[in-house]
Amino acid sequence: MLKKKTVLRFILGLKIRQLRLRRNLSLKELADLSDLSVSYLNEIEKGKKYPKVEKLASLAEGLGVDLGDLVSFKTGRNLHPLLKFLEGDLVSKMPFELFGLTESDVVDLMGSAPEKFASFVLTVLQISRSFDMKLEDIYAAALRSFIETNDNYFPELEKLAKTKRLEWFADQESIGYLEMSSHVKKKFHYEIDEKELTANPLLKETKFYVKRSSPSKIFLNQLLENGQKTFYLAKEISYQTLGSNSPEKSLGALLEDYKASYLAGAILLEEKMFSKDLKTFFSKQQFDPLYFLSLIEKYQVGPDLFFHRLTQVLPSHFKVNELFFLGVTTQSDKPSNENESYVINKELHLSQLHSPHGQKMSESYCRRWVAIKSLVQLKNQKLINQKLSLVLGQISIVEDGQPYFSISLARKTNTQANTNQSLTIGFLVNNDLKNVIKFLDDPILPKISIGQTCERCSKENCEERVAPPVYFQNETEKHNRELSLINLK
Repeated sequence: MLKKKTVLRFILGLKIRQLRLRRNLSLKELADLSDLSVSYLNEIEKGKKYPKVEKLASLAEGLGVDLGDLVSFKTGRNLHPLLKFLEGDLVSKMPFELFGLTESDVVDLMGSAPEKFASFVLTVLQISRSFDMKLEDIYAAALRSFIETNDNYFPELEKLAKTKRLEWFADQESIGYLEMSSHVKKKFHYEIDEKELTANPLLKETKFYVKRSSPSKIFLNQLLENGQKTFYLAKEISYQTLGSNSPEKSLGALLEDYKASYLAGAILLEEKMFSKDLKTFFSKQQFDPLYFLSLIEKYQVGPDLFFHRLTQVLPSHFKVNELFFLGVTTQSDKPSNENESYVINKELHLSQLHSPHGQKMSESYCRRWVAIKSLVQLKNQKLINQKLSLVLGQISIVEDGQPYFSISLARKTNTQANTNQSLTIGFLVNNDLKNVIKFLDDPILPKISIGQTCERCSKENCEERVAPPVYFQNETEKHNRELSLINLK
């Protein structure tokens, strides 16, 4: 993150550069007027040096301005957005080092073309206001970018997970709730409460909460499956193992929370053992959804963790990194009809932005997505028992002709009333994937052409359409107008 003194140096450098150019002075000319060396003045303008008062006074005199105006935070209108950006919370809390950027890198980036960078910042701020984006939304996007940049795989956490799993649970194949809760109580001295959250009407949808005091206490929602409870306990002891030093509601705190979740998943689904079972599944000549479900049961974890772990292990152990992950929810108490609403609440893309993906707009997602088809079938089959899940596989042909193999698991959620959820992982079908997954040609896997949203879809006579193709029609009309103008004689 940028320190306050770095921001001050940078703003001073910008102002000096702006004033110098306004007076049509070269670096050497201003250096001569201010009795400074060219190299020193250059470092001041780049935000690397902050001169003492007497040198600031010489600079002000050379530029023909008052010293107070020179050191104030006022800038020209063209740099005002950049100043607001530098004064705001985001720049002071953004851990640029996560992306391999040092302070000097960030300063050089902004300083190379400050007016253009200011215009870019203004554009981003206007977009964020248009979509009512909050600081938390930007943090979440930054974390997602960091995860995707690293292919969602962190060797140092995998190594720590192996060490802790061996230390805490020896060579157990899977770790159940009884083992984990016993370990948390004895080793970490937590009390565990499974009644309070469920009993409080205001907290009945809260999954877990931790009071780190003396004694520390973990509150678990009674409606959670044992596999979910196991994960939250594992996450808390992972959090303690990693330690925390970031303030709440910061990107650093969000990253620490993610790392604790990652470590917990790596402890419960040990990568070598998990990879071996996945290889068995992928080596089958036929798509076997029951075997897929049996793996979730084997490791005694919830489907959410199982799917997240897939996105971590597949790129590293199978060299399959052209993939996406989607979580979609819908209301289960409404009758199935064409106006049913589906919400993407989880999303991850590795290597590139894949189709399908979410959009920050009120449009109707294509009903041919396997993520939505699984939810429709779940409701139609009336699988109201919380322990029952439905797994579907599909080869989806996206609009540019690329095929994707997708697996979707739909189920009724535990803690959210009247809500069904589907979890979907999709893989771009290429030669690398064909070498790993042997059942891609299984006739049981339907090949379905899919779009992004109904509003953008060009498919005619689509039985699944729930909204007119207004966006597509507008684009077509615009294109035809342009052709008509070109053909005017």
